[in-house]
Amino acid sequence: MNQISLHIYYLLLTCRKVEVPGLGTFQTLYENASFDTNFGVFYPSRRRINYNSKYSEHSHALEDSLVRKLKIKEGEAKELIETFVTKVGEKLEKNNFCRLEGIGYLINNRGDLTLKDTFWKKKI
Repeated sequence: MNQISLHIYYLLLTCRKVEVPGLGTFQTLYENASFDTNFGVFYPSRRRINYNSKYSEHSHALEDSLVRKLKIKEGEAKELIETFVTKVGEKLEKNNFCRLEGIGYLINNRGDLTLKDTFWKKKI
């Protein structure tokens, strides 16, 4: 499962959006640096991830990337993605959260999935 999570992480470094069929869309956003005058705290700029449970059924970027990187066939890549989505679903059902290596935590809040982003903390 970590293999797909880390692959999504890699794609988010090079692309702005990664769609995972059956799971949703992960998109990187850029936050500008800011200064909180009330507390005298400077917050540096950072990239973060936004999650949306919707995805386009026409996006094959993850599958194509897996085929290239792992040197496998399209059917095998689809199978890896389906297995990943199934395992994520099982963890969400059991624990109400699932850790996605390098990305963050998907949290199941009464059927509504949200992402607690840890993307910016990972060192390259």
